[in-house]
Amino acid sequence: MAVVFLWLFISDWNSKIKKASTILIGDFNMTKIGWEYSANLFSCLSTNATSESYDKAESTFLDEIVFNNLSQCNYIKNDLGRILDLVITDSPKTIKINECLAPLTKLDSPHPALEIEVCQPKNCKSLRRNRTPILNFNKANYSGINEELSMLEWENIWENEMSVDQMVNSLYSTLMPIIEKNTPRCTP
Repeated sequence: MAVVFLWLFISDWNSKIKKASTILIGDFNMTKIGWEYSANLFSCLSTNATSESYDKAESTFLDEIVFNNLSQCNYIKNDLGRILDLVITDSPKTIKINECLAPLTKLDSPHPALEIEVCQPKNCKSLRRNRTPILNFNKANYSGINEELSMLEWENIWENEMSVDQMVNSLYSTLMPIIEKNTPRCTP
């Protein structure tokens, strides 16, 4: 099943990748692939010598990186000596990666926090404007929002034993339906 999703992702990726500079950042969790940094290439090379050591998804993934002339640039290893979070690009000289010394959240040991600096290439094109409808706060019914908020019993919404993250999630899940109900959408 993972191979099917990977194939669909790569098909979409291939249709877009030829048109623009590419930077793909993500948690790929391909644990069988080892990566070693090459200063000459400004990127990492797969260290496993034979494709027999990979499963089908990993083998397909590496083939697509080579086929599309891409490089994997993250060299920051986790506490197990693996690299699970990949930074894939067709312009490795424009990417600088460092381990983040002051992360915004608690660290997940398999996924060290990264600082990624992208030096914009001269031929970089702007993205097309997003046409997804957004909330139009200029036309919101603030009286309706205030009325609904005033009826909430926050002590019942926030339990004593909730963590900060749970409280924030509870706040958003309480506020957003009220805001969306009282705020029309518009296309930017």
